[in-house]
Amino acid sequence: MKKNLLLCTALTSIAALTGIASAAYAQDDAAWGVSEIVVTAQKREQRLQDVPASVTALSAESLQVARVQSVLDLDALSPNLTIQKVPSGSGVPVYSMRGVIASASAPGADKGVAIYIDGVYLGAGAGSTFNLADIERVEVLKGPQGTLFGRNSTGGAVSFTTRGPKGEFGLKQEVTVGNYDQIRSRTRIDTPRIGPLSAAVTYTHDERRGQTRNLGGGTVWDYSLVGGPAAVVSPAWLGNNDTDSWAASVRLEISPNLDLVYKYDHTDQTGSEVGVGVTRIIQATLVGLNATNPRPTLPSLTRPDAVNNASVIENHLIAEGHVLTANWRATDQFTVKNILAYRTNSYSSPSSQLDGLGGLLVAPNTPFVGVITHSAGTDEQFSEELQVDYDSDFMHVTTGGLWWRHTTQKGQYGTAGNSDSFRSFPNFRILPPVVPARQSRVTTISKAVYAQGEFHVMDQLDVVVGGRYTHDKKYGIDATIATPRPIAFSKGEWTYNAGVNYKPTDDIMIYGKYATGYISGGELATLTFNTERAKSWEAGAKTEWFNRRLRANLALFSAKYTDLQISGSGATFGVPLASQVLVNAGDAKAKGLELETTLVPIERLTFGANLGYLDFKYTRLDPRFVAAGNSVVAQRPKWTANLSAQYVTPPVLGDARVNMRIDGNYKSGHNGSANPTLRAWTYIPDVWLVNGRIALENIDLGGHKATLALWGRNLFNEDALKYPAALGVVVAAAYEDARTVGVDLTFEF
Repeated sequence: MKKNLLLCTALTSIAALTGIASAAYAQDDAAWGVSEIVVTAQKREQRLQDVPASVTALSAESLQVARVQSVLDLDALSPNLTIQKVPSGSGVPVYSMRGVIASASAPGADKGVAIYIDGVYLGAGAGSTFNLADIERVEVLKGPQGTLFGRNSTGGAVSFTTRGPKGEFGLKQEVTVGNYDQIRSRTRIDTPRIGPLSAAVTYTHDERRGQTRNLGGGTVWDYSLVGGPAAVVSPAWLGNNDTDSWAASVRLEISPNLDLVYKYDHTDQTGSEVGVGVTRIIQATLVGLNATNPRPTLPSLTRPDAVNNASVIENHLIAEGHVLTANWRATDQFTVKNILAYRTNSYSSPSSQLDGLGGLLVAPNTPFVGVITHSAGTDEQFSEELQVDYDSDFMHVTTGGLWWRHTTQKGQYGTAGNSDSFRSFPNFRILPPVVPARQSRVTTISKAVYAQGEFHVMDQLDVVVGGRYTHDKKYGIDATIATPRPIAFSKGEWTYNAGVNYKPTDDIMIYGKYATGYISGGELATLTFNTERAKSWEAGAKTEWFNRRLRANLALFSAKYTDLQISGSGATFGVPLASQVLVNAGDAKAKGLELETTLVPIERLTFGANLGYLDFKYTRLDPRFVAAGNSVVAQRPKWTANLSAQYVTPPVLGDARVNMRIDGNYKSGHNGSANPTLRAWTYIPDVWLVNGRIALENIDLGGHKATLALWGRNLFNEDALKYPAALGVVVAAAYEDARTVGVDLTFEF
């Protein structure tokens, strides 16, 4: 930790700033400064500096030099945004933005932090830790998204844009070799344009051994009584990953004013959950059991090298998506866009261990498990969105309509129970549940119309007004309890925003805005959860200084949240037969700031950093939330920060140059559990995660280009708690990922 603080202090003193850095040098040595960034945060292409909102944008080059290859790598990279993967078979990440925590892992749940791929809202929580192999741009939008974006959200949105065809022949091959037996290969082929057609295809294979040894590895389980195989083996390592993914895109340019782009993606992923340790055991409950466990998991507040997760079985995910986007420039003032999309997703997780207590025996060949889940599910969604833009000297208006349908089926694996808690299994045989196992099935249909106008009332002053009406309908069967019951929800909501933008100079914009957003309510496992709503004020400045040597963007915000939704175990909230429920935590206020800056003090040298501050307080607690022992703010760090330094040398060998980058991501200490009595065993300490990369670029190989890069993540091997979970008689935890290092080799033809 001392080394980390010294490094960050040095970077701070050099930069004297706090935002995210992008490569800012130019190929022309006579022109250098902060690079221009184009975003679609308002459903149209704009300069980042012209968007009146707090937006973090990462280009393809920024993603490469920062080695952002998974959604989880965005954790703390943008102010007031954290992303973490919890131990669960569905692979659902938990997002936190401006105090809103979201996972949408329960049937029929919406996301307070919405995820979009090529303009399409991603309804499935399972499998959303997708690979970023062919991403062109990532945009993080802060605050309620209640006008232009898909399904509404209260905390914000993360939007991914994938690459389309280039229209000229190209072949790019990337190979990565790293520790933990990591091998990654990515091949992209672009076709030349043939008449109106151009295409591209990308194949990625990524595999890596887990970083935590499983002391219960090799344990053989019998799933034949619940419709599974008779011999399933727990893996020797935890956190394994083996993924194959395809991406293809085709562009048809029918005319200069009309083109169609079709994109397809397919992911096939097999892996095991991250290692789950223990921070506290109530010995009185488990008396006599530890003595029969020859290889126990010992309580630890830091990442152990080995844990006993004997009940973990590898999971399998298949995800697939299609999206057809039509762009038509009808006149110089009118453009029309249509997005038609279809996605499917299926996952199977025979067993995920949440407690870290593997290997306990109550008798020979009779294991005793703490808390394990047996989950499987499918998702299917179809959406159609039509958008019309009008642009004139006086105004820019965006209007549209959306129809979105999502059907999810979630529950147990085979005919096993949704979960097994503190019970024994003679002869390692998974037993059918006392209550017949079923899967819940929920269909959500959302219809919306929206419009937003930006009016140029004066040369330097714009007024923005927007509104949206959304109607959500949910129906299906809730089978999380003994007697299945129907699910019925139908309600419409108005959301709106209004703002003023003032540009005293071409390089400075000052703005203020008010926005609302919501995510719909519903019911699950006999419990009703109310609609979550957000009302937010934001004021900010987008500025560039010293002939674009410095970019500094600041946003100040204040938000009120009502009926914040949280997910938890059924046993915690009085429904022991349900593995998961949704309840309302209560109301809250949040205020804070987001500062992002990039500085190019001299040619080829770029400093960047960001700073996020969040002051979150509950103003009302729901009685069910309190009855479960909860009363304090958790999983919301007060401070997040990122510091980076990047230098690109002049050519050192022919046209080859060296590109060096170091960055550090910071999160302040915070409670891991909302139960104050568990603070000593769930507190997440402050942490700096330092990453680095050094690359020799533009190596000439017979007229073709190559890049050789050496990289490392979590260079100081921080091993603190990352996600603790209170499970009654035990407090379990996942930890920061261990240090990873490797080499990238890239060829371009």
